[in-house]
Formats: sequence, structure tokens, C-alpha cells
Amino acid sequence: MSSSITEAKEYKEYKLKCYFAHPYKFKDTPEKYKIMEILKERGVDAEDPFVGEDHILKKHGVNEYYEGPSYKLGREIWIRDFNRINTADMILAWIPITSMGTSVELYHAYLRGKFIQIIGEIYHPFISYILTGGNQQFASIEDFEHLKVMRWKD
Repeated sequence: MSSSITEAKEYKEYKLKCYFAHPYKFKDTPEKYKIMEILKERGVDAEDPFVGEDHILKKHGVNEYYEGPSYKLGREIWIRDFNRINTADMILAWIPITSMGTSVELYHAYLRGKFIQIIGEIYHPFISYILTGGNQQFASIEDFEHLKVMRWKD
């Protein structure tokens, strides 16, 4: 087999690893699962930050993150999430509401030079900053599904 065929086969089997940032409030919604399905159809391996978090919460004696997290719980979750962002190829940030956590994850990914896609019709200087360098914003999940990139007015 020629090396170009081998390289093509290896490339075809490669999946992009995506960190899927979204607000805690939306961790189990039909919209979230729709986005996950779109990513899967595109051959993207989406990493949901809330999957596997239950054992960390139990270890710290809480059932829900916002019950009053301790410093150690918050630190453990952030270290885990930042490590996952660092090893991802890209980040998709779904921002249906203002979310401090999603914003921090988005900024961390930007500082690491990750390819960024944002779902949410948000006009903010922070987002305009993130959109430099080929990153993309979609106004809605439907626009994301149909790859209709959002354009800001000049």
C-alpha cells in the first residue's frame, strides 16, 4: 500500500476532539443533545464537561455544584476542565444565557490558540475579540446545524 493511501486512511479515522462548553443550567436539555448529535454527525468527538462530574461532587459532599461549592471543589473542577480544553482540538461554546463559567472556558481556549465556534446571538466586545483569527459565531443551533455563520453589522 502506498504511503499516501495509508496517510489518507489515518486521516479519515482521525476525529477532532471538541470541548463543548455550555452553562450548568443547560446540562440536560434537548437543545444540548441536539448540538451533541450535530457534532457527532460531523465526525467530531464532543467532550461534555458535566459528564463524570458527579463523582467529584460526591467526593466533596454535595449533589449539585451550586449548592455552595468549596474552594477545593471549584479548583478540582477547573483544573479538570482546563486540562480538557488544553488537549482538545477546538471548543464549541453554546451561550444561551450569560454564563461566567462558559466565558472563562472560552477565554482559556482563546489564549491557547484553539479553534472556536460560538452558538449564541451575543454582541459584546469580548465576543468580537474572540472572533479574530477565523473563529466563528452562529446565532442559533439551527444556524450552527446549517453552517450559517453570523455576521456582525459594521
